[in-house]
Amino acid sequence: GVRGKFSSETDQLLAEWREAVRGSEAFRRLERLLVQEAFAITRPDGQVVDYPIDRRHVRYLRGFDELFARSYAQYIATRSADAAMLTELREQQRISALAYPYQWTDADFGPILMAFDELFRRLGWRP
Repeated sequence: GVRGKFSSETDQLLAEWREAVRGSEAFRRLERLLVQEAFAITRPDGQVVDYPIDRRHVRYLRGFDELFARSYAQYIATRSADAAMLTELREQQRISALAYPYQWTDADFGPILMAFDELFRRLGWRP
């Protein structure tokens, strides 16, 4: 990669992964959060509460280094089918549906999963 830059930002090997991430609904939600003032959360008692958006946090979540870390963790949990990892992933997906999208839904993650598979095939790490 480029000295001083994360490969997730610049390496051509990760171009397909970056495209898949940019095309995801979770990424588009982060984009929309940057221009919103607040988002509504429905409490268990049914009360709807507006929470101000932390744009600094959203920008952090949109960084390709952070997107790579979260998507790689989801890839490992998914491909390994490890029960503990999948339980944690499901909890993160539940939280992501309420506010900031930390993880992708299974359907939204499909193209990203395939991009990782292809990357690892190119590197000779997967058949």
